Amino acid sequence: MSIEQADEVLQELWDQDIRAWHDHWVPIFRRFAHDLVSDASVSSGQIILDVGTGTGVAATEAARRVWPGFVFGIDRSGTALDVAEVDSANMKCRNVRFFKMNADRMFFPDELFDSAMSNCGISFASFSQTISEVYRVLRKGGVFAFNDWHL
Repeated sequence: MSIEQADEVLQELWDQDIRAWHDHWVPIFRRFAHDLVSDASVSSGQIILDVGTGTGVAATEAARRVWPGFVFGIDRSGTALDVAEVDSANMKCRNVRFFKMNADRMFFPDELFDSAMSNCGISFASFSQTISEVYRVLRKGGVFAFNDWHL
């Protein structure tokens, strides 16, 4: 099995298990997200990218800190993004939007974002290409902060 095939299997399992993830793991990852948003140096008025946003934990944390700025969360899992949409609406986060998008082929223009972050959301299979894309859409002097359990 190639690394790409293994990544596809992982994606299918992720989509099937999203409710359990949300209910049992999000409280733990919320703590990681709090620190990550601080490390990303987000501040009021900025435009932020959350790569591999999943259920939107880091995106909603950042949205509170950047108002009236804006946060864009991307993920390849529509199932996770459905949960992110509901959670952000419940938290009354009006300055965050979620898009189904592969991080290794983003549809954003160059140098759009002040900061980018990823809370354990970068696919191992496309790590190098994703990092290249992040730096393409990040403004000069912007901050990219991420954590990952694979490293």
